[in-house]
Order: sequence, then C-alpha cells, then structure tokens
Amino acid sequence: MFFSKNFNLKNAFSSFSRSEKIFIISAMACAFFISVDYGIVRPAINSIFIGVYGVKYIPYAWIATIPINFLVIYLYNRLLPKWGCWKTFVVVCSSVIIMNFISAFYLTEVFLFPFIQCIWKDIYILLMFKQLWSLIHTTINTDKAKFLYGLFFGIGGLGSVVGSLVPSFFALNLGSQKLFLFSVPVYLLLLLLYRIAIKKSKIDPASFTFKEVANTHLSKSGFNLFKKSSLLVYVLLIVVFMQMAIAFVDFQFNIVLEKTIPLVDPRTAYAGRIHGIINGTTFTFQFLGGFIFLHFLGLKKCHFLVPMMLFGNGIMLLLLPTFGMFSYGYVSIKTLDYSVFNIAREMLYIPMRLDEKFRAKAIIDVFAYRSARGLASFMILLIQLLFPLSISSIIGWLSLALMLVWLFILSMLFKKHDYSSKGELASANE
Repeated sequence: MFFSKNFNLKNAFSSFSRSEKIFIISAMACAFFISVDYGIVRPAINSIFIGVYGVKYIPYAWIATIPINFLVIYLYNRLLPKWGCWKTFVVVCSSVIIMNFISAFYLTEVFLFPFIQCIWKDIYILLMFKQLWSLIHTTINTDKAKFLYGLFFGIGGLGSVVGSLVPSFFALNLGSQKLFLFSVPVYLLLLLLYRIAIKKSKIDPASFTFKEVANTHLSKSGFNLFKKSSLLVYVLLIVVFMQMAIAFVDFQFNIVLEKTIPLVDPRTAYAGRIHGIINGTTFTFQFLGGFIFLHFLGLKKCHFLVPMMLFGNGIMLLLLPTFGMFSYGYVSIKTLDYSVFNIAREMLYIPMRLDEKFRAKAIIDVFAYRSARGLASFMILLIQLLFPLSISSIIGWLSLALMLVWLFILSMLFKKHDYSSKGELASANE
C-alpha cells in the first residue's frame, strides 16, 4: 500500500522474469474479463428480477443466497483436491456459459428462472475470483505483492467500467435478456487466459496445492479464534454493519428505481449507467484515492470517515427522498465499500497472527458478508409486514441508528487497539 520514496515501477517490473511477466499480464486480463462479464450481467438480471417479481422479493433472494452459497463453496472445496485447478476452472466456466446462454432465450419463460439466476450470478462471481486469487497467491511472493495487488484490483475495476457500458448502450436495442450472450465470448477468452496463467504459475495444472486452505473454511478452530481476540470481533462487527447498510440502501434504491422506470430495458440501461459511475469512481479510488485518504488522514480517521459520510447521506435521503438523491446514495455507499472501506479494513489484519489472517479472515469475508445481508433482509421483510406504507423512511432511520452503533464500535476498537497510520499495531490490550 505504501511505497518508499525510491520506489520505481519500471525497475520493479524489470526484476520479473519473462515467465512471471506473462503470468502477471494473463492474471490481470483474467481479472479484467471476470469484471467485464459481471458488469454486464448484474444490471440485466437485477432489472429483469424487479420486472418479474417486484422489489419486495429481493430480500428473499438475499436470504436464499446464504445456504446455497455455502453449499456451492462446500462442494467446490471438496472437488478441488480431486479435480485439480484447471479442471475445476473449466467446470465452473462451462456452467456460467451454459447458464447465461440459456438465460438469453428462456430467462423470463420459466417463473423461477430469474430468481435462480439472481442467486447464481452472486455465487459464480465469488467462485471465479476465488480461483484467480488462489493462483495469484500461490505464484506472487510477498515483496512483489506489495505493489502488484493494487494493480490487480485496479485492472478488475477497469473491467467493471467497460462491462457496465454494454447495458448502458445496448439494453434498449438488444433487450436485457440478450445481454447474457456476451458471457459466451468473454468466458471462452477467459478460459484461454487462465490456461496461459496457470502454465506460467508455480503449480502443476493437474494438481492441487491448496488443500490446507480448502479445509479451513468455517472450521471450529477458526470460530474459536474470535473468543481469544477482541480485535477480530470488532472487525467482524464493522463488516456486518457495512453490509447491512449496503443492503438497506440497495433496497431503497430499487424501490424508487421500480417506481420511476417501470419498463425493464430502460431500467437496465439506467442501472448500467449507475454501475458505470460506481465502477469508474471505484477504479479511481483504488489506484489513487485510497492511498491519498490513508496518507493524509491515517487509518483511524479513514475508518471513521466511512460511517460519518453514510450518516450524512442518510440524513439527506430522509430530508430529500428523490430519485436523484437515492441514486447518489447508492453510488456513494458502493464506491466507499469497494475502495476506502475495503482498503482500510484490510489494513486492520496487518498485525494479526497468521491463523487470524487466514482462518478468521475467511469466516469474516465469506460468512459475515452473506449473513449480514440475510440479517438485513429479515429486518426488511418484517418492516414490509408491519409498515408496508413507510418502508423506505423506516429503513432510513434504521440506517442512521446503524451508523451510530458503528461509530461507537470504532471508538472502542481504536481505544483498545492503537494503530499507526500505516496499519501497524502500536499496542493491544487483550
């Protein structure tokens, strides 16, 4: 994250061998095309889902994602040691191609199909990046990762920007369903690029060298780590709060989106433009903004900045509940999540022990993210049942209360754990 004054990008790249350079370029291209596909598919399926079921059924999809996601991850971790990296990647890519190709023609013909596709798109994007980063972690050493990882994230962000342009310009002409056809050439090219990357990596394509990693997800010992570290509990809580806040804003935005743009294809086009803005802003923040914020404000202030900005946005949404304001609120929280929040959160792991960085982090990054949305969904469903005419305003007040609790948790975290601006733990009182 922080480079020395003598850091020179040209000299850093010149230290790589030809094989390493090919791997880096191929892996970056993989990140780019995975993000391109998701930038196309996400606004299309979200728009079609709203058109078929309505916004009120979005929480049900979020809840259903939790058990299905863990079932898929469980099967993935069981089959990966048997099949190897390459065969597993081919199977997952083939599943995406087949599912999206069928969606292009029959998505609205079967009543449950949009619901299933909405869940699948959130699962397969997780699987694709999980496989790519497993390969990257195995091949790139720690010293080189210090500046390469930011480039990987940035190139992925650029892919999201490019992908979001497709629904923006083609949704009205082709129709939302036909956008799924773009997945076919994208994933065929992705297969080629991943094959090149795996040949230049430090593993045998037919073997599996991450067995220890696969067996640590949601292990009992991993959960026990939270009993021994208050820092892990604090990190878990702020991740849950952020994901709940995103779920609330996401639902509010979709309510006004459905009312303002009732037709599916124009709604897809607008969603594509909104995600284009999100991805473009995130891309800038990933390359420059995160470093600037951390450099001038420090880690502690960056963490407080996120809920404070979201609290201000929540007040504006309550005072001026217009379509434009909800669009702004949606863009701002997504951008903060993908950039400043993620960077600042990752820095909290720096002083942790290896097992905390590995096993506990897996629980937070997988279990907490999905469960937080599920918890928010249960709350939204309860509000829909009890106060169907005041859903958006009640969610707005609930979001403000969430931000206040978040700020209190942060004050407790930094009172007990004294971090320097670079993420180093000066002292910790357990």
